[in-house]
Amino acid sequence: MVVKSLLQGVAHIHDRDIIHRDLKPENVLLAHNLSECTDVKIVDFGLSAIFSLRTDKKANEKAGTLIYMAPEQMCHSNYAKKIDIWACGIMMY
Repeated sequence: MVVKSLLQGVAHIHDRDIIHRDLKPENVLLAHNLSECTDVKIVDFGLSAIFSLRTDKKANEKAGTLIYMAPEQMCHSNYAKKIDIWACGIMMY
């Protein structure tokens, strides 16, 4: 349930053309509702960036926490919203 809520939150910010760029356990808060952790909050948007395929602005800045970075982010290659999905996968692992 936590992962599903986290991915719904990531989808929400991606729908608004925002890349978080620093998703890690420290930036995901859980609120307990009775016996379940279903209320997930994504915090710390200090390194986030606006990104849209409709613009010519490239995202290639190395920003975030190294262990959760996608390979293209580490290599200063152009990257997109999928780097946040990579970070979610690292957290799930």
